Amino acid sequence: EDHLGKKVRLRANKSRKRVVEKEGVIEGIYPSIFVIKVEEKNRNPRNISFCYSDLL
Repeated sequence: EDHLGKKVRLRANKSRKRVVEKEGVIEGIYPSIFVIKVEEKNRNPRNISFCYSDLL
């Protein structure tokens, strides 16, 4: 909970050969996942959830 609202840069393993890099703000923290709010150019802000095991 100390990290809610902090800006993060994530590198996550989403599939066997696909690595995703995102920057955003931590919106929610739960026992098995966390949610970040991502703002990208030319797109509306969106929330993306990650499992802790997705992180490299």
